[in-house]
Amino acid sequence: MTASSTVRAAGPGEAPQLVRLALFVAACGSVLPLLAWVYGLGSFASFALVVGAPLVLAVLGTTLWLDRTGRWPKTRAAILAGAIGGLVGTLGYDLFRVPFVYTTGLQLLAPIESYGVLLLDAPSSSTLTAFAGWAYHFVNGIGFGIAWAVVARGRPWLWGVGWAMFLETMTIISPFAGTYGLIAGGQVQVLPIAIAYAAHVPYGVAVGLFAQHADARAAEARSLLRAPVALLVGVLA
Repeated sequence: MTASSTVRAAGPGEAPQLVRLALFVAACGSVLPLLAWVYGLGSFASFALVVGAPLVLAVLGTTLWLDRTGRWPKTRAAILAGAIGGLVGTLGYDLFRVPFVYTTGLQLLAPIESYGVLLLDAPSSSTLTAFAGWAYHFVNGIGFGIAWAVVARGRPWLWGVGWAMFLETMTIISPFAGTYGLIAGGQVQVLPIAIAYAAHVPYGVAVGLFAQHADARAAEARSLLRAPVALLVGVLA
């Protein structure tokens, strides 16, 4: 399931296809430093500074511009709904895994804190690197939610679950799986992989539902919060 096979022709109030595809790529941009690192292309910190941060800033800038100008209201609603769906979905994804951390002894959350060490190019872990790692984790989750909503606004929510399964599958077939011990010595670690797929279900449901009803969810956010877009920018920043 990819953006090119999912994105529809632009309807009234929507940005053109190419603009939405560009937003899709930019919203997924925060994961590029991690991919660059696991593929041995360079340091996580360098790619985060040169590639990841500019792409996140591009999404923020576009969001603010759309909010100020009122242009493409459907796409603007999709960004806001996708961000909220990504946030809710990431919370669901993590909460689903917490019981397994205590019952199985698997270090399911350890990779998140390692992201902070890599992001800050730190010699060891600390409270600061832990915060950075979790922040990066949530930026990824929110970004994937935005990416899906801008190309699949109005699609049935089940497509969002498919998007979540696609994301996890890309993790498994990439060097990430070997780097973090999901595949070690030619042996597939079935339990943590199964938990990861299962945890992506609540993420996909949340992202799918918010994308399916993007206009309504965005309108609700604006009725509950005085400046939801400014809040979104603050959270991502």
